[in-house]
Amino acid sequence: MKKIFFCLAVLTAATGVFADSFYNYNSEHYLVFSDESEARSEAVARQMEAALALYNHLFHFDLDTLPGRLRVRIFGAKSEYDAYLEETIAAERGDFVFISYSRTERSELVGFNQDEAEFRTSLLHYGFIQYLNAFIHAPPLWIEEGMAAYLEASGYRDEEEAFVWQANLSWLAPLQDILREETVPLDIPRLIRLDKQTAEANIALFYPLSWGLVHFLMSSPEKRFNRIIWDSIYALRSDVSLEENSEQVEKEAFAWVGEQELERQFKTYILSLKDFNTLIAEGTAAYSQGRAADADQAFQEALTLRDDHFLPYYYLGLLSYDRGAHPEAQDYYRQAQSRGIDPGLITYALGVNAFAAARYEEAAAYLNQARELDPELYGEKTDILLKRIDYLN
Repeated sequence: MKKIFFCLAVLTAATGVFADSFYNYNSEHYLVFSDESEARSEAVARQMEAALALYNHLFHFDLDTLPGRLRVRIFGAKSEYDAYLEETIAAERGDFVFISYSRTERSELVGFNQDEAEFRTSLLHYGFIQYLNAFIHAPPLWIEEGMAAYLEASGYRDEEEAFVWQANLSWLAPLQDILREETVPLDIPRLIRLDKQTAEANIALFYPLSWGLVHFLMSSPEKRFNRIIWDSIYALRSDVSLEENSEQVEKEAFAWVGEQELERQFKTYILSLKDFNTLIAEGTAAYSQGRAADADQAFQEALTLRDDHFLPYYYLGLLSYDRGAHPEAQDYYRQAQSRGIDPGLITYALGVNAFAAARYEEAAAYLNQARELDPELYGEKTDILLKRIDYLN
């Protein structure tokens, strides 16, 4: 027997038509299948091992108790993925799916190639559901989906083969809209006891609230709220029902804090958060208005959410340049350069910064390069500075 998460129907087993068309790779904890190549299977296995380390850093399950390697099946094309699901579960999915059998070693995470960032997000999200269900067969839904969403934006470092947690605020705006309503249709006491049928019926509330509760409990500056998530994890039992696990978590983790206080603190915390785009907008507005300290704070906070985007680095470079910190400005500009900012813009900025620092030879090289990259935009600007460099030399 198997189940598809958020699909209550019991479905028949696969016929095995695809069995001989895969390359497989065994890592310490995973058996990965790919219809493309063994190298692809190995690459996914390495990412799954890194994901497992991320998950287990929080949950501390005994990995030696796994009954076998966790199975992952990745298709090169969405059409092949669709065909496999049609035969296996007689259903369609737009994203990855975790198919769970009564025997953990037969369950499998099934996915398909996407854009690299989207692929890793799906791999982390559904990989967490697979991991959690390997140890806890019926976890509370808010922990399962909320923690998966909390972890899914983590960044992957290729050189270290490791995932590093990064905040996922994609649910922040819809959750803030929900919490600004006069009455929230799904409160925390109901959320932590939710069954699958009710979750499906309230899906637009369930996902943002589950992510938000986990993010609040993990990130709150108050340790008494952090304690709730750790007590919740500790309260989970392997072979009890969803209802029993939910009741156990409520009793052992939530009973000591007042419902009204928890709701109030949760709402206050979530409404105080700002996502990356909001911080960038606030930072650029503050910069244009000459409020350097406010701009610096906004861009520094933006970096804590996304260190892979060039904009915070570029503006922090401008702020450093404005206060005469030219080595610092150069460092920020180079960080922006390595993250894909417009080549002409950043080369011109590096040239102006080098000129201000009286590094004239270096400035001339950057300015000439900027003119070559975009003569229409930077030709006249660079000519003025290059003439000044000739005069100063």
